[in-house]
Amino acid sequence: MILAFFRAIWVILRKDIRIWLRQPSIIGATLIPPIGFLLVGALGAAAVGRSPVALVTLDQGAKGQQMARIIHDADVFRITDATPSQAQSMLTNIDVVAIITIPADFTRRVDTHVSAPIDVTVNNLNL
Repeated sequence: MILAFFRAIWVILRKDIRIWLRQPSIIGATLIPPIGFLLVGALGAAAVGRSPVALVTLDQGAKGQQMARIIHDADVFRITDATPSQAQSMLTNIDVVAIITIPADFTRRVDTHVSAPIDVTVNNLNL
């Protein structure tokens, strides 16, 4: 069954190469659309990647600081450390697209194995 699959691929490849050799313009028609899709995907990813985000760490405990480091090290967002009022001002001025808040009791909740939610406030405007 696998041999039949590769044989079919080989037959199609040989046919396409023969067509390309007879009509070189077909090469462009074959290769330009996938290259265009890759380019559009790359530009779209670049446009939405690494969004600016304010990080408010209210917990001074070990787990809260560890979570803040994890968020910084993830390298997914452009993180700015801020106080709650600074973060809200940045969100209002559209300097950031979101505020991630690690609550003051985060370490205690993690240590006692209680759910420890992290608040995320999103302003879904285009920057």
